[in-house]
Amino acid sequence: VPHTVVGVMPAGFALPAPSDLWVPLGVPTFVAPTGRVFSVFARLRPGVSRAAVDSLMTDLTNQTLEADSVANRDYRYRVRPLRESLVDRAGSSIWLVQAGALLLYVLAISNVWSLLIAWVCERRHETAVRRALGASARDIVWLFVRRSLGLAVPAGILGTIGAWAALPFVRGLHPTPDLGF
Repeated sequence: VPHTVVGVMPAGFALPAPSDLWVPLGVPTFVAPTGRVFSVFARLRPGVSRAAVDSLMTDLTNQTLEADSVANRDYRYRVRPLRESLVDRAGSSIWLVQAGALLLYVLAISNVWSLLIAWVCERRHETAVRRALGASARDIVWLFVRRSLGLAVPAGILGTIGAWAALPFVRGLHPTPDLGF
């Protein structure tokens, strides 16, 4: 059957499911008037606003109601961004994951903070000796800041490198590839 190619999706595109070929939608004759559930994915043409598309969908809904107000009374056309549609399905799970990540971050910071406090407390004798030899409070604070930065900077660099290295693995856990939006 001859077809006209109207677009080519990027390699690995799998939305709504992995497909090799998409053809224009033909509404099956066995679909009852009350069983109309179709999802359509489209990209807005550059320069077309969301408000313009919403207006077109309102006009289309009104035309459908005029054609058959009884069968179409509960049927509406609506447009939603793909990201919003995908995120809405996740619901509160996204917030739960974010809260868990925040909790882990706070625990990590608290752990490092307690290590630094313990380190400073262990150095009380050294601090007293330095003060007795004439070191100013500023010199002692600067010593602790330098040593803390000596711990924090390499840890931050290693953490960033580790996150960057783990990113391909984490992306591989998701069943669909990056959609580029």
